[in-house]
Amino acid sequence: MMKLFGWTSKLQVYAVAAVTFLISVFSIYMMGIARGNSKLKEKIAAKRQQDFRKSVEIEREISDLNDTSLADRATEWVRDDKSK
Repeated sequence: MMKLFGWTSKLQVYAVAAVTFLISVFSIYMMGIARGNSKLKEKIAAKRQQDFRKSVEIEREISDLNDTSLADRATEWVRDDKSK
């Protein structure tokens, strides 16, 4: 390597090597964060799709019930009006 400023050229080589190393470590770190975010978004999308399918299934089940069977099932979850 050529001497740029006399005795400081060795120091400059070390400084450039250190800066290059730090930039590479930082870029690897940022790539890991980006990969983690994309995996998290995929997980959230899969959960949202699963929840949507479950809600559609429940809505279809309720719409298939006739009035008497719906009332029978609702008695499990609705309190009796005892205020009268």
